[in-house]
Amino acid sequence: MKTLQEKGLYKTAVNDGEVQGLRKWNWPTRVSSEILPENLLGKTVIDVGAGPSHSLGDLIVERDGRYIAIDVNEGLVEIQRKLGREVYQADICNVSKVIPPTIERTHVISHTRLVFMHLSPEKMPQAVHELATVGSMGYVLDTNWKNFIQSASGPRLRDFIDITLDFAQQNGIDLYHGGKLKQLLIDTLGDAYEINECIFSEGIANHYDELINLAQRQMGFFNQNKNDTEIERLKTIIKSFEKARQKNDPKEFFESPHTFHVVSFAEKRT
Repeated sequence: MKTLQEKGLYKTAVNDGEVQGLRKWNWPTRVSSEILPENLLGKTVIDVGAGPSHSLGDLIVERDGRYIAIDVNEGLVEIQRKLGREVYQADICNVSKVIPPTIERTHVISHTRLVFMHLSPEKMPQAVHELATVGSMGYVLDTNWKNFIQSASGPRLRDFIDITLDFAQQNGIDLYHGGKLKQLLIDTLGDAYEINECIFSEGIANHYDELINLAQRQMGFFNQNKNDTEIERLKTIIKSFEKARQKNDPKEFFESPHTFHVVSFAEKRT
């Protein structure tokens, strides 16, 4: 089964709903702000799979670091360029080919979020090696839907989960990949690196805004493929989420789908 990346969708298509949805979603940058050093003077953060958001770049600059955005999607590269970023087009398996040779890897922090979950298993070791090639240390973030799926109840949530799991399966997206990251880096990098894991969760709360954002982004993909049945199904789901959000009943709260696993790697000094 081909992933969305292998289908070429991430390389050329720019879905406006996806762009706007990612820009509104602040949770990933809040996690990055927790894990990245407060002082980045003399450091370069290479953000692989940067997407359209300005928030991480702003954070790096505020901490006196150099920010480099990398994305495979030419439209997203253009968005970052218009934001005034230093940006290069490449997929995660070819990052080292576009990074200026004057950048010393011992001063580089590799950073990537929600990329590995979209890769085929065959590409993952190469992607890890690329991150370690351009940076002597780094952070890999991926989501894990396990807690959300286990805690969610009621027809509106179960219907959304069903449609999302089906979409993920059809497009090679692993919604549980966060829980596999640490072992992937251990198996790939071996004893030459110190590898650690942190897990971030927003806990049980009114996460309907997040689900509406996700559903709207999925609709963008279905619009591209002219899948009217799933579009109407998602419209119904979104309406029910909007009502539940306004109701704000703690009995209908649930775990966020995005429990983030953050795996750090740092080259051991000899």
